[in-house]
Amino acid sequence: WANLDGLLQRRAAVALEIAKSDIADPASSLLLTAAAHQARDAQMKARSQAESGLSGALGLLLNDGHLVSGSIEKDLLRELSELTDKIRIAIALHVDAVTRTQLVRKKFIFRTFRLAGTAPLPVTYEFESDVL
Repeated sequence: WANLDGLLQRRAAVALEIAKSDIADPASSLLLTAAAHQARDAQMKARSQAESGLSGALGLLLNDGHLVSGSIEKDLLRELSELTDKIRIAIALHVDAVTRTQLVRKKFIFRTFRLAGTAPLPVTYEFESDVL
């Protein structure tokens, strides 16, 4: 989770940089800034909704077609694309780890002897099933 969280925080930072650049019009910039701040500051219970909102705002911006093509803007968009690929991999790893942990903890011997201790059962989040 720590790796995925770090990548999501970096994506929000890149989204803020994109919002401050000349890539988007002022309305898109305002929407993207609000979504990025919400994603960075969200508590765990509201994290799924905030990350989905940021994905939607980035999707609207990238599908708009009115992007400015400067060298700084191309670098930001390339970095965002690379981060999106890394996030997809991190989500797959996190979902796999959670699934395997849940399967192991359901075994009789783990429940009987409390081998997991008091550690909470890991969970997946709704935004992990979203398309980035």
